[in-house]
Formats: sequence, structure tokens, C-alpha cells
Amino acid sequence: MTALAGILFFTLASISLLHFYWGWGGLWPAKNVADLVKTVAGSPFDRMPPAGLTYGVAVLIFIAALMPGLHLMQVLPDVLSRAALWVLVVVFLGRGAV
Repeated sequence: MTALAGILFFTLASISLLHFYWGWGGLWPAKNVADLVKTVAGSPFDRMPPAGLTYGVAVLIFIAALMPGLHLMQVLPDVLSRAALWVLVVVFLGRGAV
């Protein structure tokens, strides 16, 4: 279980860093903003979200990256930790459905 928590941390932390990069105006993995919108933001969007919103998402994703480790270290009460993990499941499934 500890290895899975580590994999989740590095995956989500990397995604968080990508959001900071996009907030700063980075275009990878696209070559222009229009392609970035299609590739990253998805069909309901016609432009990239504002930088402040992108930074906020980056922070929330980094907090999500910390959650499996906090759960294993039993930093939070078990009920709160499990509830937070289920919220993350619902949020990521919802974003994946868009």
C-alpha cells in the first residue's frame, strides 16, 4: 500500500506542476493555445481558464497528492480521511467524464 501511495503522490504532484506551468503560460504538450485547449481543457471550453483558477486547481491537486500519505500516517481521523479520499474519487471521475 505504501508503494501505491508513493505512485499516487508523484503522479498527482506532476499533474499539479503541469497546472502551475500552464498558469504561467506554458503550452506543452501543444504548440499553440487553441491546440492546448483542445488537448488539455476538453470540449466544454473554448479558451484556457484564467491563471488564478489554474493555480487554484494546481494547489488542490497537490493537496490531493498528499492525501494517500496522510491517510497512511493516520494524521487525520479515519472518518475524515476516508471522506476526503471519496471526495477525490468523485471529483476525478467527474473531471474524467467531461
